[in-house]
Amino acid sequence: MAPLLLVWTSASPLRWDRGHVVEATALSGTLVAVSLVVFAGWLGLGLDGYPLQYTVFPFVIWAALRLGQRGTATVTFIASGLAIWSTVNGSGPFVMEGAEASLVMLQLFMAVVAVTGLLLGAAITERDVAESRRRRDYAQLELSEEGKNQTIYVHIAATEAPSTANAYGVFRLDFCGKVDGIDGCPSRGYLEGTTTGLNFYELDSQGNGDETTAMRLTSASATGGAGRLVHDGQDGSSAFLFAYDAGLFRRSDDNGDQCFSRSSSSA
Repeated sequence: MAPLLLVWTSASPLRWDRGHVVEATALSGTLVAVSLVVFAGWLGLGLDGYPLQYTVFPFVIWAALRLGQRGTATVTFIASGLAIWSTVNGSGPFVMEGAEASLVMLQLFMAVVAVTGLLLGAAITERDVAESRRRRDYAQLELSEEGKNQTIYVHIAATEAPSTANAYGVFRLDFCGKVDGIDGCPSRGYLEGTTTGLNFYELDSQGNGDETTAMRLTSASATGGAGRLVHDGQDGSSAFLFAYDAGLFRRSDDNGDQCFSRSSSSA
């Protein structure tokens, strides 16, 4: 239970989409069906005495390769839970002559499955993070090369003009930065004005969502303003509040407040 809670409450570099959810659902359903056959004697196939508990490991490997540590911890939890339930009810390959022997065999099985799955999941996650960073660094290198023509495409849709009540108006401006020789949009995001503020959202250099930056300007005037900036990356998330006027910029987060001068002489 502890690995499941720790993994699901910590940040994950894997961004789950609809495909991952469908795959996780299919994996969980198949694992439950196989576990009921192996541990609970479901369908009455007369398979007692065969070492079928090892059929769980392909599901652990599947989860580690495709769903990361969260998927691995979930698969381990499901398999261990069904193994415990079956052993307590007197069925499955871990039922021995005494309760103590059954418990020892069951604990050994759970430990081997958990350690194997979590170590493999950690190794796969580390590889994916390194590969993502390599792609990002390569894209930044490509952007810095001379002779690369950069083109920014912009699409704007406005539904309400600026007014006294709403200085920004209501609009959305989507941008996509293309570079010669590089597929996709190495830089993309949007700027939108709403009735409550101004929002800016940018994806990382690969445009795959591994890192995002979002800024919300909640108030602004000719001399100052205030808002919040959130950066969500592979190393976790960070956020801070900010406010500024003609002379100072103030940043506030969990570590305290910092104040900077906006004058060029003190930069």
